[in-house]
Amino acid sequence: MSNFILQSMDFIKKNLIKINRTLMFLDIHQKVRLFFRLF
Repeated sequence: MSNFILQSMDFIKKNLIKINRTLMFLDIHQKVRLFFRLF
């Protein structure tokens, strides 16, 4: 049972990193679009 929990935690951590990267990418993308809109 504890092994299952550890695997779940590991899985969640990996996915959080992916989600975080995606959010950062989207955030940068939006800033770039705003930046280009100004010029």
